[in-house]
Amino acid sequence: MALDPSSSIKSKWEMTRSIIGERREYPLVAGTNLVEEAQWMIAGGTTTQQVTTSTGAAVTEVPMGVAINGRILATTFTNFETGTVPAAPGPYTFTLEHASLVTNGYSGFADAYIWDVTGATELEVAGAAVAGTSVTLAAATGVVTFAAGDAGHAFQIRYRWNLTVAESREILRQSAIGRGSETTFNKVVLAHGHCTIFTTMFDNDAAWVLNQQLGTGVNGNPVLGAGGVLTIFENNNLGTRFGRVVELPSATSPYLGVEYNASAGPSVP
Repeated sequence: MALDPSSSIKSKWEMTRSIIGERREYPLVAGTNLVEEAQWMIAGGTTTQQVTTSTGAAVTEVPMGVAINGRILATTFTNFETGTVPAAPGPYTFTLEHASLVTNGYSGFADAYIWDVTGATELEVAGAAVAGTSVTLAAATGVVTFAAGDAGHAFQIRYRWNLTVAESREILRQSAIGRGSETTFNKVVLAHGHCTIFTTMFDNDAAWVLNQQLGTGVNGNPVLGAGGVLTIFENNNLGTRFGRVVELPSATSPYLGVEYNASAGPSVP
């Protein structure tokens, strides 16, 4: 009987479906802080090629692939939930399965994306709840507050939260024998070449578009973001275009599927 990935111990990138063109080891740029596995890496160095995490600060960053050697090096994870806004008279709130949500560096609010299934529209995480437009989300508690006009609406939400020590042990797979070798030897193994990675290191606030690959400056395009996280052009307005989305997160899989070719630069052939 085949292993069901959704019921097994998880990882920052899903090993059962990801396809890696080649594994290549690179020395790290001095001072690189690898805080999570599957961070998106770029070229660096002065006399020899090294790698460091993407910053999303320029369109000239050279994509090198995804860091895959850390095993259970993880501080965050993603989740996908569905629900229904309570009916009148409310309160029009919904409590997520996890608290302590990551703050999105671009919006300043919780790193989450909410889709109103009934209204067929995105509900932005904002400072006030407006029917058919926005909600509020308390990052510390995971409580979503909808507007009264959204009562009874079905919705979907994906988000990224900070793992507790207990969650990290329960959710993620066992550590490899060589865990920590990145720090010891100041090197890292990347998923290089033509790869398809199912990853949790993506901007959950982003409105991801399946199969879109239209060039720098186009809304919905995947671009390198700050802290080794993949985002989209309209959130960052600056990062290097890299890869295309081949699968969106769902109730059965919290991962974003991304195809890329680090050997050929920012495009996928």
